Amino acid sequence: MAAPAAPGSVVPSASPSLLAPSPLEPAPFPATSPPEAQRAERPRWSGRNWSARVAAGDAPAVVADAEQVGLDATMHQADATDLAALADAARYAGRPELAERAFSVTRRRFPSSSRAHTAAFLLGRMADDRGDARAGLAWYRTYLGETPAGPYAAEALGRAMLIVERLQGREAAVPIAHEYLGRFPNGTYLLQARALVDDR
Repeated sequence: MAAPAAPGSVVPSASPSLLAPSPLEPAPFPATSPPEAQRAERPRWSGRNWSARVAAGDAPAVVADAEQVGLDATMHQADATDLAALADAARYAGRPELAERAFSVTRRRFPSSSRAHTAAFLLGRMADDRGDARAGLAWYRTYLGETPAGPYAAEALGRAMLIVERLQGREAAVPIAHEYLGRFPNGTYLLQARALVDDR
C-alpha cells in the first residue's frame, strides 16, 4: 500500500510592517493561486488604452467604461497600467473613493511595481489634502521607505515635514528639515525647511 502523500509545506507569514497598516490598504489576496478550472474561466484582460484616454482629457469616459465592464471585474482583472489610469481618471472625475480603491488594489496586486510605489504617494496626498494628516504621513513614509530616491521623494518628504510640525511640533520636524535641505537644496519646501532650522 502506498504511503499517503505528505502534506503541503506551510508558507510562513510575512514579518509585520514597521508602519501601522493604513485603513485604505485592502486585505491581501490568498497566497495560493486559484484552481486551474477557475483560472481557465477567467478571461484575460484586454488593454483598454485608458492611459491615452486620460491624457486626452477623457477621464469621465474611462470611469464609465470601467463601470460598464464592472468595477469588481476591473479590479480583479485589469493590468497595472489600466488600474493606474483608472485611478487617475477617477481623481480627475471627482470620484476619490474609486481612485483610492484602484490605487489600493494596484498595491495589493502589483506590490513591487513602480505604479504601486506611486500609488502610495498619491494615496498619501489624497489623505493629506482631505485633512487626514496621520494617514497622509503614513503613506508618505511608506513611499519614502520603498523608493527613497523616487520621483515624488522631495514632495513626500516636504509634506511629511509639515505634517510632523503640525502634529508633533517644530522640534520634531527639525530633523526632517535638515534631511530635506541636505537632499533637496532647491526643493519646493526649501523655505519651510530653512525656517524650521533657523528658528531653533
